[in-house]
Amino acid sequence: FIPSTASPLSWLGDVMTTAYNRHAGSADNQPAVWRIEQKLIRWLNDQVGFPAEAGGIFVSGGSMANLTAVTIARDSILPEEEWCRGVAYVSGQTHSSVEKGLRIIGTCSQRIRRIPTDERFRMDVKALQEAIREDLKNGLRPYLVVATAGTTNTGSVDPLRRIRSVCDRYGMWMHVDGAFGASAVLSRKYRHELDGIGTADSLSWDAHKWLFQTIGCSMVLVRSQDRMLESFSVHPE
Repeated sequence: FIPSTASPLSWLGDVMTTAYNRHAGSADNQPAVWRIEQKLIRWLNDQVGFPAEAGGIFVSGGSMANLTAVTIARDSILPEEEWCRGVAYVSGQTHSSVEKGLRIIGTCSQRIRRIPTDERFRMDVKALQEAIREDLKNGLRPYLVVATAGTTNTGSVDPLRRIRSVCDRYGMWMHVDGAFGASAVLSRKYRHELDGIGTADSLSWDAHKWLFQTIGCSMVLVRSQDRMLESFSVHPE
């Protein structure tokens, strides 16, 4: 229910893309388009506050962005033989695509913890820590916390800096689902609402919402581009 109408320039871009039908899957196929994408991804990383080694990619929507990010998180934190013991933590306000993505990559429902929220619908950090400690005591491997910057139901923003501290303490990945609210980083007036977003390990961000792009334009940004390459690089025949 959140996507906006497209801007005239976005509409024109879609018309041109469809008309020319260029394959832009790699720099060899379409170097000009690749260059534009890389420059824009770099600019977006700068706005968030990610370091020079950050990277990212455009995907079809927030669901695919979250799926991509949780895959990188799993591969970065857990050895393959421990995937079955990995535990991920979301809140009661986390978008349903996150849990779907976690199940797709093999984190079963019994390993997904739904942390309660406070009176402002933000993840309860104390309850998060208690859940992590309990899982560690039971021999499990906490590997991921998914915070939200702008929940679909209420627009709430989780306490990002406090969650970052918890992730650092337990050696976990912090993903921020910013599909709805990440665009506030481009606003001088409201950027402070997302304090701490630049400390995330990965971020999903929809351009077809507040950035007025045509539907199916989303981004996933990663603090270290090497992590993305380790998960998704392949070598054709």
